[in-house]
Amino acid sequence: MAQLAVELSDLRGWAAQVGQAGDDGSGLSSYASGHVTDGDFGSILDLIIGDHETLIPNFHRVLARSA
Repeated sequence: MAQLAVELSDLRGWAAQVGQAGDDGSGLSSYASGHVTDGDFGSILDLIIGDHETLIPNFHRVLARSA
């Protein structure tokens, strides 16, 4: 049977990191619940994607001329 030795401070540090990640996830969830009214941006993006696609080549041309 193999033995594994770990410093107790390493385990505490790891536990603190995992706890912080959990707190961050909880905070993000709370923020999204309170400030993002609709997480489905597909219908919004569908309204502007055509204009966006035609605008990008124009930007490329302008930037190419000014370079």
